[in-house]
Amino acid sequence: MFGKRAATSAIAVIAIAGLAGLAAPAYATEREPITATAPETVQVDPYAAITERLERMVGTQSEAELQVMSTDTWPAELLVGDDGDVIAGYYVEPAISVRAISVRGPGCAVGDACAYNGTNNGWFGTGQMDISISGVTRISSGSYNTTFWRSGAGDNLAPNKSTTFTSSRSYYGITRS
Repeated sequence: MFGKRAATSAIAVIAIAGLAGLAAPAYATEREPITATAPETVQVDPYAAITERLERMVGTQSEAELQVMSTDTWPAELLVGDDGDVIAGYYVEPAISVRAISVRGPGCAVGDACAYNGTNNGWFGTGQMDISISGVTRISSGSYNTTFWRSGAGDNLAPNKSTTFTSSRSYYGITRS
């Protein structure tokens, strides 16, 4: 009996080994290799919107306006033609933090922006701030590019510049950068 059992076990082992041997190659050939492919890269021109805006402005501005824009200290985007001349441009708000300007006053210190309306009113730091001041006849930038904002316009001063007006002005904001 031992002989029959051993023979049966041997046949079973051979059959299992044979099945395993046949199954493994069949299983491996059914699979496709996994390959990594790079995702599609989309090239985006970060300046496309700026370029489009400038191109729409070509021919709408005077040479004098473009000359001032290209030489003053206020940030601007400019479009230059093949001949090297500025053919369009617009001013840009500088990237600054809000509420970093502090009031010093009454009075002004070295480096402060100042507005004189019978009293010196000073601001220090950079950023932007809402203000309400009237009767101003003189402004000074202090150590930063400074704009005093009034109805419909801003009076921009390069660092360390002052302006005296023939008539008083009112301001609602200040920006320094």
